[in-house]
Amino acid sequence: MVEITQQSAEFVVTLEASRTSSAERAEAQIVRGTLIGRYVVVSRLGAGAMGVVYAAYDPELDRKVALKLLKPRYSDTTEERLRLQREAQALAKLDHPNVVSVYDVGVHESRVFVAMEFVDGQTLRAWMDAAPEPRPWREILQVFSAAGRGLAAAHDAGLVHRDFKPDNVMIGREGRVRVMDFGLARVLDDIETPSGERGGGSGETSAAVPDNRLTQTGMMLGTPAYMSAEQFAGRPVDARSDQFGFCVALYEAFYGQRPFEGRSLWELGESVKSGELRAAPRLHRVPAWLRRVLIRGLAPEPDERWPSMHALLDALADDPAQRRRKWGTRAAAVGVVGGAVALVLAIQAEPPVCTAMADKLVGVWDDERRGAVEAALVQTELRYATQTWERVERRLDVYTSDWVAARTAACEATQRGEQSAELLDRRMACLDERLSHVRALVGVLERPDPKATHKAVEAAQGLPGLERCADVDVLMAEVLPPEDPQVAAQVVDLRARLAAAEAEERAGREASSRAEVDAVVEQAAVLGYEPLLVWAWQQQAWQQHRGGDLEEAEATLERVYDMALGLGMIEQAAIASVQLVVVVGRSQARHRDGRRWVVDAGPLVRLAGRDAIRASYFDSLGLVAEEEGDYEQAREHMERALAIKQELPEVNPFAVAGSLTNLGNVMMRAGDYTQARAHIERSLRIRQEALGPEHPDTTIPLANLGNVARKQGNLDEAREHYARALEIALAALGPQHLRVADLRSNLGIVAYRSGELSRARADHERALAIREAILGPDHPNVAVSLTNLSLVAKAEGASEQARAHLERALAIKRAALGPEHPSLAFTLGSLGNVAEEEGALDRARDYHEQALAIRRSALSPDHPDVATSLSNLGLVAHGQGDDEKAQAYHEQALAIRERALGSDHPRVAFSLTGLGDALLGQGRAGDAIAPLERALAIREAKSVTPRSLAQTRFALAQALWSTPDEQRDRVRARTLAEAAERGITEASKSAAAERAEIQRWLQAHSP
Repeated sequence: MVEITQQSAEFVVTLEASRTSSAERAEAQIVRGTLIGRYVVVSRLGAGAMGVVYAAYDPELDRKVALKLLKPRYSDTTEERLRLQREAQALAKLDHPNVVSVYDVGVHESRVFVAMEFVDGQTLRAWMDAAPEPRPWREILQVFSAAGRGLAAAHDAGLVHRDFKPDNVMIGREGRVRVMDFGLARVLDDIETPSGERGGGSGETSAAVPDNRLTQTGMMLGTPAYMSAEQFAGRPVDARSDQFGFCVALYEAFYGQRPFEGRSLWELGESVKSGELRAAPRLHRVPAWLRRVLIRGLAPEPDERWPSMHALLDALADDPAQRRRKWGTRAAAVGVVGGAVALVLAIQAEPPVCTAMADKLVGVWDDERRGAVEAALVQTELRYATQTWERVERRLDVYTSDWVAARTAACEATQRGEQSAELLDRRMACLDERLSHVRALVGVLERPDPKATHKAVEAAQGLPGLERCADVDVLMAEVLPPEDPQVAAQVVDLRARLAAAEAEERAGREASSRAEVDAVVEQAAVLGYEPLLVWAWQQQAWQQHRGGDLEEAEATLERVYDMALGLGMIEQAAIASVQLVVVVGRSQARHRDGRRWVVDAGPLVRLAGRDAIRASYFDSLGLVAEEEGDYEQAREHMERALAIKQELPEVNPFAVAGSLTNLGNVMMRAGDYTQARAHIERSLRIRQEALGPEHPDTTIPLANLGNVARKQGNLDEAREHYARALEIALAALGPQHLRVADLRSNLGIVAYRSGELSRARADHERALAIREAILGPDHPNVAVSLTNLSLVAKAEGASEQARAHLERALAIKRAALGPEHPSLAFTLGSLGNVAEEEGALDRARDYHEQALAIRRSALSPDHPDVATSLSNLGLVAHGQGDDEKAQAYHEQALAIRERALGSDHPRVAFSLTGLGDALLGQGRAGDAIAPLERALAIREAKSVTPRSLAQTRFALAQALWSTPDEQRDRVRARTLAEAAERGITEASKSAAAERAEIQRWLQAHSP
């Protein structure tokens, strides 16, 4: 049955294809999953005169795009393709809130494609047709004015649209208007007359005759209903031709009919060229002054129209009624207008309308504030200050434009009777609260400060989303404001202070922000309005967590959780429970207690119904799973968080980059270095695109790429990544910054692994000095530097100094983190290694047993760190000659690592090598070969450090020599031992003892 159905379907397709053109057959083959350039086709959106539009996915920048594949006749020659590509590249430079962005242009099977911003919404045509009756003229004018601003921006950039019509304008779900499909656009500088002169001219060429120039002035391009006289005549076009098409569309929206009659293309062209407009329909409500503005824009001769789109938009905004109302208000304020005149003005005034919402931005984000922020950011003279300003300006322009659209839509919904006055109040209150965040951020950025400049783009991107203010269910579920007007006013003031404190924190001013939040908490407690306490406590807990006050953060979040649940504030309760998962389960490493909060968080997150909270929930689960050593579960949770973040109405690139970084780190710990590198490289591209290549936050993924290379044993590559990150950090942050300390620490590790001990010591000492100066002598990160210095001292043979560094590090960690924190186990293990190096094997065993006890208590039994302690105990037992006990320890470690990490993880190879050594120590060389062969295969495939590879090769060489089945086994044994000697020599100058042991063996086992 299935086979017959499939054959029938294929037969039908074949018959249909026989009736179509080759281009159409090619389009039929473009199905979901097809690659056009680097873009993956998702679905077909529609077709137009110039080509087909697809929804597609950009895997490189992780975003959805609209992909226009032009028909062959628009790109069937190299010159034509070159022209289209050049025009698309010019469009890509245009960045305006009211223009659909062009991202990329390329060629697919000899056809030009253009990748554009994907807009989820409807066309202006659909918006016009959807209204059951004519829309109010003010509403129409508002939408068209936004489109006009997009056209004006294109003209300012030297571009002409050539085909403006309602079908080429999109209205997004958030209300923002964008002009799209500049498919017929021409770069103004390329528009030529037939004589080759730039600019005007009246010469004509035949539309049917091909022209070898890049721009053909004789072609009649555009949609006839919206074409100007010069387009009908095939004359050169400019920005005034777009103005004409804009006025035709606006006339159509106002009157429900187009301005020129014509039953055929020829008749329409004659009407347009003569300038004969239809009479306005009866009973229309369009003011006479607006019709006069349109008539000028529809003049047959370009010189008779408005000088520019800007002039046209100014004329459309110059409402005489509004001028009269403003004049009347000012006059009444100074007592000039008498009662009779005031009565006349009152009669003339119309009912309140949903216009001028942009006036709310005065003093918040206007020309004065814009100039102040630009001056403050640029004044810092940071290398990336100008790029930061450009990105901040663009982000605030888009955000405030969307805010105005959202506020207007809320007002209009009430005017149309679609929502209650109460819901309008709630929507407006929500939007006003959002605007307070803009006001606060701008206030912070107006003050010159390198810290604020560093964080400016991320802070702007982190402004709270507007979509919540249109969510009826969420808004109606919110707690009502206090009834007492005075209390309500104080609540509004204190919430504004919380917004200002949040802006301070986002801009890197943590100390002042924390002081302000603490002050608001005190005043909120006195005021006694509990919802305000919930909001203030939540912000306070976040700051306590970031500041390392984990017990305080936990206690504050528990208060938030209890009070929010009691008040029915589900969102806040959900957020608190998610934060408790991280604060308890990860930051304090109390995994079991953190898991108990997961039980509460899951249902609350589902009940809250907010995608952003769901993403945070899965992030939290992933981070805890990573700490528990369950890397597969961590990956699954983090991938779910990433997927949600990518589908949010407004994608935050920093949130996406953060998820990619988390995934990269998990994959690195799981030993999947290929996936780790891919995730981190995507994170780097996103940050570079969002911030610019010289921004210090790009050093985070650069350092992570260095970590991946280091894990793989590619020390030169690791050093390059760290050095590039350090160069950026020094230029942007100065030499005394914690980021610089981290990078110097990384470079010190590479130098240590390379045997450059003096260089390693210098890097670690500089990192230690920075950390002590900024964090104080008792911070856990100081202990990290001390541990690194101990490794260098141990390699230099200064075991007493190594032990002193580690003992101080252990004391710091015990005081800061408590005696049972798993971080102590690493330091105890390092002390065990030093003791082993000194030959104090009993003391070494004691340290490793303490580390094992802490890890077994704090972590799951199958955690990879438990296996680390077992492996260390196996090495000590081997050194003491108790190889049966060593074998048992290594077998336990091997079983844990295989369950937790998989059978081919590099740490599995470590256990296999230890097991092989233990078996060799028992004289069981034949039994040692299998685990050592497996260890060698893993380490050769995984690009581990040369030293690790050399250790396995030498152990296998000894096993093969001791059990030769044939002479060739001894040949291979020597080959492996010689490779081990070379690897040890290349790996580290500090491995002298190992190198000497291999050399002695080679001398004793000559062929």
